[in-house]
Amino acid sequence: ATGGGGGTPETVTLTATADSWVAGGAAATNYGTSTSLSVDNSPVEATYLKFDLTAYAGRTVESATLQLRSAGSGSIGKQNIKLVTDDSWTEGGITYNNRPAPGTSIGTLGPTAANSNYSVPLTANALTGDLGQQLSLALDSTSTDGLDLTSKEAGSTTAPKLVLTLS
Repeated sequence: ATGGGGGTPETVTLTATADSWVAGGAAATNYGTSTSLSVDNSPVEATYLKFDLTAYAGRTVESATLQLRSAGSGSIGKQNIKLVTDDSWTEGGITYNNRPAPGTSIGTLGPTAANSNYSVPLTANALTGDLGQQLSLALDSTSTDGLDLTSKEAGSTTAPKLVLTLS
């Protein structure tokens, strides 16, 4: 091959290294050990996910997909997947009161059915800047029909995963 390409694209599947959710109705409570992750607008609940991209410095994201599994109920609403620039939160420490602010929306989930797997395409070029460091994502919603997702505490097969194709 000629030119400055990075060779054959490589696809990697990463499991969330941290996941939790926060609740406006219990603003000082941490849910890091929960087996489910909630997203709702009434009461306000948001989910936070973290992925370790330190091994991929200098690469380019060709495509990105977030794999999620709905828990006991689906939602007629949509959930926004947003970049979070502040990676200082921890699974055992994040609460509604100290949560980092979500930024740009890079994907949308929903509507969803119960106990189903979803692969949500993300804006690939939005993730390239996080290669070589931690990537934090948040899910929030303007819908009052809340959604529960399975967390990594529910088991590795249903944990949130990020699938990246890198060049």
